[in-house]
Amino acid sequence: MPNIADIIERRNSFSDRLSSQVRFISIGILATTWGFLVGTTSVAISNEIKEGLIIAALLSITSLFFDFLQYFFGYQNIVKLLKEMEATNSQNENYKCDILYKLSNFLFWVKQFFMANSVILFVIFAALTVV
Repeated sequence: MPNIADIIERRNSFSDRLSSQVRFISIGILATTWGFLVGTTSVAISNEIKEGLIIAALLSITSLFFDFLQYFFGYQNIVKLLKEMEATNSQNENYKCDILYKLSNFLFWVKQFFMANSVILFVIFAALTVV
């Protein structure tokens, strides 16, 4: 039977993997979009499709930015907690659900939202380049 520490460890592991996947997919969308826009093909790509691909790429960049912000605020939360522990000579402390912690969690979901929308748009407009 898992205890709370095991569950938190698994949550952190899945969160890290999801964040890695967001980065991987974002870079893939950016690279592929770049290839569509600057590459030479025998098929002409309309301006509407190019605009859709650019929007998908911008959503990927936005997702990466929110990924950075999530880790930035998470780091700030850890530093704050560490300072509190050092000030009270505490060896054990629970995460406090302050604004930094809540903001980090919120940004995790925001980046997932932007990534999902980026993937949807990219798949739609990339498919239109084939048709």
